[in-house]
Amino acid sequence: MPGEIITTLVENNKAGLLKRLPSYLSPEQFFQLCRALDHDEKIAGVARRNPDSVLSAIYKAADCGLVVGSAFGHCYLIPFANEVVFVVGWRGLVYQWLRSGAALKISAQVVYAGDEIEVIAGDDERIFHKPSLTDSHRDDPKWVNDPKNILGSYAIAWLPQAPLKAYRWVSRGMIEAARLRSSNSNGPAWQHNYAAMAQKTAVRRLDGVLQVCGSTPENREAFERYARTVELERESYRDQYDQYDAAHDDYPGAANAGRSGPQTGAAVVRSATPQPSKSPARGKRLIVAPPPPQLTPEPEPPAELVDDPETTVVITDEKQDELIAQAGLIGMVPSRLKHYVAQKFNVGDLAELSPAQAQQLTLELKAQINK
Repeated sequence: MPGEIITTLVENNKAGLLKRLPSYLSPEQFFQLCRALDHDEKIAGVARRNPDSVLSAIYKAADCGLVVGSAFGHCYLIPFANEVVFVVGWRGLVYQWLRSGAALKISAQVVYAGDEIEVIAGDDERIFHKPSLTDSHRDDPKWVNDPKNILGSYAIAWLPQAPLKAYRWVSRGMIEAARLRSSNSNGPAWQHNYAAMAQKTAVRRLDGVLQVCGSTPENREAFERYARTVELERESYRDQYDQYDAAHDDYPGAANAGRSGPQTGAAVVRSATPQPSKSPARGKRLIVAPPPPQLTPEPEPPAELVDDPETTVVITDEKQDELIAQAGLIGMVPSRLKHYVAQKFNVGDLAELSPAQAQQLTLELKAQINK
């Protein structure tokens, strides 16, 4: 029926979808939420014009072991021209971690202007956040999704093993750095759901902490599905910067890149079921970035910052994010910054900079910002 285009699409491919669903996910629930997409006229309209795009996104949800739609917030199909963009929600990542036994509980919050926030680092890490709940602006959907009103976001994980709790805080600059790395940096997810994407940026940073799954077969299967989700997530960060083979620590799953699976020994499973037919061929957009700004060399760093080969340590993720955010202020995208760093300091990535080199780069970037 014309009004049930997605339902028909799902029914015609039900056998293939069933083979991809994990054992712990109810097929009835999965298909019910897929059929509910017919009620979204924009998605249904794309399905009528380009059914392969919608079907491909539904197959991705099955591969990841997530249900589509806003009911659970696992993943979304976002209409964009004549296609739908498959976007994993931060609750989808949380669902997989909880299913795998990697975490007992995870919370993610956005910090707005007017909130009280205190981030304590060091041996006794903690976050104190007191939202301004009486602020009438919180009732305005446009206000809460306006980046200008967001100070940052954070995610906290309660772990089954020591340390028993871990958090990740990301400033607005770090969130913007993540957005600029996305191949859909100006897409509908960032334009209309900035707050949720800010939460997702913080949740993604927990990846380096949540690397151990539980001991049951369901735990291992859920962790394997998480690995598949990570793979799909990383693909959305490749196209725009692939000319320099950009790779960054805060890409989803970067901490686990190259590993065969969690510490229990579960491996990353790739489905042997044939992939659904791809969307009709279309011209591939070539993004040509402008030449990198010429940074003005600054004086050598003070003597106390000169590296000692015996004591040099790599810079933190937060420092890398700070450098990327500073580069963004002068129009330098992350891949260009990496290319500049490779030429100037002869290193493969920001993470390989020494503290002294990072300080020197900071001074150069600040000089350009203040011009």
